[in-house]
Amino acid sequence: MKTLAPDSSSASPAPAARWPVFLASVAAIAATYTYFLIFAEFAFLEFAAASLNAEQMKPLMTALGLGGIVGSLFAAARFSLARIRPHLALGFLASALVALLTLASRSPATLIASAALIGLFLGWATVTLALSLLPLLGTRALAPACGLGTGLAYALCNQPALFTAPPATQILTSSFAALTGLVATIWLRSSTPSFSTESLSSTTATLRHSDATRWITAFFALVFLDSLAFYLIQHNPAFKTATWSSSFTLQTNALVHLAAAVLAGFALRRFRPAPVVLAALALLVTACALLNSPAPPFALARTLYVAGVSIYSTALVVIPARAARPWFAAAFMAIAGWIGSGAAIGLAQHQTSPHVPAWTLLLALLIALTALARPLFSTTNSSASSVRTPRTSPPAASNFTVLLLAFATVSIFWAPPAHADTADPLVAAGRRVYIAEGCIHCHSQYIRPGTPDVLLWGPAHPLSEVLADSPPLLGNRRQGPDLANVANRRSPDWNRLHLLAPRTVSPGSRMPSYAHLFADGDPRGEALLAYLAYLGADTLPDRLETIARWQPSASPPPSASPTHTQKLFQQLCAACHGPTGRADGPLSSQLSIRPPDFTAPTWRRFPATPDDATLARLIKFGLPGSPMAGHETLPDPDILSLAAYVKSLHAPPAAP
Repeated sequence: MKTLAPDSSSASPAPAARWPVFLASVAAIAATYTYFLIFAEFAFLEFAAASLNAEQMKPLMTALGLGGIVGSLFAAARFSLARIRPHLALGFLASALVALLTLASRSPATLIASAALIGLFLGWATVTLALSLLPLLGTRALAPACGLGTGLAYALCNQPALFTAPPATQILTSSFAALTGLVATIWLRSSTPSFSTESLSSTTATLRHSDATRWITAFFALVFLDSLAFYLIQHNPAFKTATWSSSFTLQTNALVHLAAAVLAGFALRRFRPAPVVLAALALLVTACALLNSPAPPFALARTLYVAGVSIYSTALVVIPARAARPWFAAAFMAIAGWIGSGAAIGLAQHQTSPHVPAWTLLLALLIALTALARPLFSTTNSSASSVRTPRTSPPAASNFTVLLLAFATVSIFWAPPAHADTADPLVAAGRRVYIAEGCIHCHSQYIRPGTPDVLLWGPAHPLSEVLADSPPLLGNRRQGPDLANVANRRSPDWNRLHLLAPRTVSPGSRMPSYAHLFADGDPRGEALLAYLAYLGADTLPDRLETIARWQPSASPPPSASPTHTQKLFQQLCAACHGPTGRADGPLSSQLSIRPPDFTAPTWRRFPATPDDATLARLIKFGLPGSPMAGHETLPDPDILSLAAYVKSLHAPPAAP
């Protein structure tokens, strides 16, 4: 079995890191995390989704994960203490080049190949870096460097200019981050004194397989829970808006990320890692439980989630780095990191509810607590409990962690209901804008049970819930559509365009423009968008069931003339889909997800041409979670006419 150093009782301690080495190591950690967060987790997937449909994205995600596993294992197999710098340089340089090559990828084959290469070199760089930190930094500087590097990466990725940038800009930024890691590696070459295997022997006590299994299991639960929550937040308009919508929210997230990661670094230096890791788990579980409540306190849930992510992400580097075993680092990153994340996304894709299931929260708590119970309560400083931490934890640290875990368990079953005014500040501000601008005079927020309202606008809310608002916003009269569940029917993209120029997306609308709410950096427009994305977001499963049950009325084929249907298409669809259905409408460039090209052989998001019923549902109800809005009040004959017209634009795939 490969180790970094032979056991030696007479060896001297690992050398303390000098400032140039410390800063270069921090830069390398920050570069690796930035590349993963902004590119592998965000920009690349958004870039690929513009060319691939949902079925084609599945092999791409598989290739990314398999590449990461292979890269992790290969890095461990080839690791050599004498070749730290060239191996790190290879990982960073290859990652930068792959990111640039991705910009030229368009076909499914090239994008899937790019995904495999991204995972391969990211896995190589991650494991190599983790195994390099202890010999470079020594035991005292290791955890603080990991905390600072992790926090800086998360803070950078949450800067509004980068977070909201187009995928191509984010890809270029990630390539620059990898090149920054390469420069840091070159700096290490000129700044680091030669180190010997003997200098590390005091930190390389035996790591038993049972102890390694405990840590891998605990972090599998953490990564699984974080990835599941992240995916569901990304695909829930209200959660996404409350978590990553405004510049203020992103800047706050950046500060919390940085502070939590730095504190985690110093805590991991001072205490055994088990209490720190379980505290991160408790924060994540509590945040998810709060989001599951009827009216989530978004500000509190977001803060707990962000802090928990930064704490465990710091430990995700410290644990394998401190263990100093190639086989452990590879298994740790492959199983806990790549497989844990992939399993969570697979579960999330089959979720019908926008919430993290309570059984998942309980299971994550049970698995992690079972795996780390011995390290948490151990009074010895064996490798099993400390993973080579120089000091043991006082009872207060373990007791505090137990209290956090108990609170997290209780929060799964009970989360205090929160009124919109006490939830996310942006949502509360948006509600005040809604009232001040007089939206209540034309829009209701009350679905009448047992009426056509349910089909048009979504499920009814209990009257007691509606009247609990202060003030209640039932509405004076309904000149426009009901907005009780607007988050499930209209995306933030569509709402923004509608507020700026109503008749561009809703021909014939009598609603005035509210462009003044967005002028000169006025925050009221973004606040109103956040409030609209909050309304009824928790009723999405019921809405999807209603859509799935709907069938167009059983009537003879539509008698509308082709001219009438073409006029409908130009009036209702051409602004986004283009006058000939080629996705080149004047509004298409302003949407976060571009519409499909109806004349192409295959349509993005669809493995094959949709059948008539599916097309009719899309036209009537839109596609929740996307800018595609429905035409709920359009008569069924017109719906069927438009469906037939759209299919007539389609060019079937060429025969093989």
